[in-house]
Amino acid sequence: MKKYGKTLKKIRESLLFTQANMSAGIMSQSNYSKVEKGEIDIPFSKMIDLLNRLGMTVDEFLYIHRDYTKNPGTQLKLLTKMNADDKQNILKNIDELKVTRNLSQRDQELLLIFDALLLVLKNDYGGAREKVLQIWNRLEKHDNWYLYDIQLINSILYLFPIDVAESIVDLTLKRLDIYKNFRNINKLSTNLQINFLLLLIDNKKYNMALNKTEKLISFCIDKRLYIHLGACYVRKGILLENLKQNDPSHWYKKGFSLLEAANNEGLVQELKNEIKHYTAR
Repeated sequence: MKKYGKTLKKIRESLLFTQANMSAGIMSQSNYSKVEKGEIDIPFSKMIDLLNRLGMTVDEFLYIHRDYTKNPGTQLKLLTKMNADDKQNILKNIDELKVTRNLSQRDQELLLIFDALLLVLKNDYGGAREKVLQIWNRLEKHDNWYLYDIQLINSILYLFPIDVAESIVDLTLKRLDIYKNFRNINKLSTNLQINFLLLLIDNKKYNMALNKTEKLISFCIDKRLYIHLGACYVRKGILLENLKQNDPSHWYKKGFSLLEAANNEGLVQELKNEIKHYTAR
């Protein structure tokens, strides 16, 4: 915590707070002065008390501390920006991880995922599944999962057989329930379910997928997740076309209109490719 003293001082002075204002009831003024100078450390609980006095969340404080830039963490950044088709970038990530001394468990699991992606590019899905199974074997032994763990699951879900994937999704959504009031959790939950929809479509489980899509559409509308809603509309069209129910063009139009309004050309193209792949078009 020593490194945060200068940021505390900058924020305190901008709010015209004195050191006495900041420290009252939390610590002595002399100790607070040492905190700002980086001379002593403080417990995390005291840091939270100081941030509460500033009317500031931990996230906002860290954002200011990093000169108003986000830093979700190296591992999480690698996960969220992962492109399964970019072999050159996968190899680069593997090389960077392998030169790291004392790899953490999370680093080792990232290596497993990148190795699995290389095997997928060679159409060796069995070998890829064996790689990521090591991650699942760890997770299923624990009662508590963290958001990073759920991001891991989301990135490897497609490698499991459909019945196993369904069980994993059901369990993951239950584990996510304790985070229901956490920011952006609805996006993570919806991403997981949308990915599972594609697995169902891929396995021709059209009726089950349509039922889940209808529920997900209602959820996206309620939570105002319009990009996710656009993807759901398009996939509903794909399902109706395969089930030969109604005219799917209405849902394609609704979905693409939302995504084009959001200027998400990448997802538009991805979904157009899905239509070609999963229908007779």
